[in-house]
Amino acid sequence: MTMATPVHDWPEGLERVVLCIGAPKAATTFLYVMLRGDPRVCVSKTKEVHFWDVASGINSRLWQKRALKTLLKQCSILLVSPFRKSDLTWRDIKRSVLLLRLRWGGLKQASSYIDYLLSDYQQEKVVFEASPGYSICDAGTLAQMGRVHENTHLVLMVRDPVQRLWSDTRHRLRPGIKAGKVQREEVLQAFERDFSDPGSFGYRNSDYASIISRLEEAGLGGKLWCVFYENITDERERSVLKSALGFEPELTFSERVNVGQDITPSPELMDRAKQAFGHVYEYMYERYGSRVPSNWLA
Repeated sequence: MTMATPVHDWPEGLERVVLCIGAPKAATTFLYVMLRGDPRVCVSKTKEVHFWDVASGINSRLWQKRALKTLLKQCSILLVSPFRKSDLTWRDIKRSVLLLRLRWGGLKQASSYIDYLLSDYQQEKVVFEASPGYSICDAGTLAQMGRVHENTHLVLMVRDPVQRLWSDTRHRLRPGIKAGKVQREEVLQAFERDFSDPGSFGYRNSDYASIISRLEEAGLGGKLWCVFYENITDERERSVLKSALGFEPELTFSERVNVGQDITPSPELMDRAKQAFGHVYEYMYERYGSRVPSNWLA
């Protein structure tokens, strides 16, 4: 595939753009927290920008409404700022307007997306953004994503596909669980619906075979770095992350992030889930061999 000219004049000192296109929720937060304090990296103000997936029609209304809600809330706070102490500034409003614009304008708003990524740029070597939904974009959108900068790198951080889906299901239902409005049986039923439906978002996020195949179809195999989250502290996985970022990151594990709810599915239900992802396990073992963590379920 012929690489098109990048869609934006990036700062001269910027060496690469790194997009984490798929990761468990905990991994997304881990990467964001780890890189946010690194002076070599410009990290997006919003943890998950959701440009490419929303522009493709994936969960569009959800992320558009969230951007609008954030902007309206900030405007409301600023209007009463003379009477109430607040750290919010008009620069924050400008950033939120950019976020709203890029989520509503489709792929033609790629320049707004890049402006948003650079809104806090201070001569860093790397720009980083992580939105797990990017992994389920079609090959055409992925190809455009890979051309956003002349040196774009894509990180696909994976964990056991069944465990990832189970975590996704609990995370999605967490507000209802904490409020006592969603019971254990409802969580298990939602999990079963997800792994029984290859078209569900949860299933597609865990279908690494399909994700990697679409990336290769888009001509991005050489830009892809697959990192196994369970082994992130191992030297081999750290070296992969180093290759993606262009430097050795300092891994810190000072706090737990996105702690899951204490609900356990039955062994029978987990066995059916493993069968649903049998082709994914087979694909990952064939492609990555001994790099696949020993604690994967199949």
